[in-house]
Amino acid sequence: MRKKQLLIGSDEVAEIIGKYIAGASMAELTVEHHMAKRSVAKILRQNNVMIRPRGGRRSCALDVRLAMNRDGQIM
Repeated sequence: MRKKQLLIGSDEVAEIIGKYIAGASMAELTVEHHMAKRSVAKILRQNNVMIRPRGGRRSCALDVRLAMNRDGQIM
């Protein structure tokens, strides 16, 4: 059985990447672009976009705060 290929244009790919980098979640993008989560993740991976860990924006912000605290930059 042959896999289906994604048939989306480069404009939509750029839009997905831009929104994800700007902070949109994969869940938001799947709804907006009528795609499965794995399709959005595949687009991001194929374009060398780092996938955020589960918890997304919150966990990334926490990682930054923990690193800053470790380095003595915040109290």
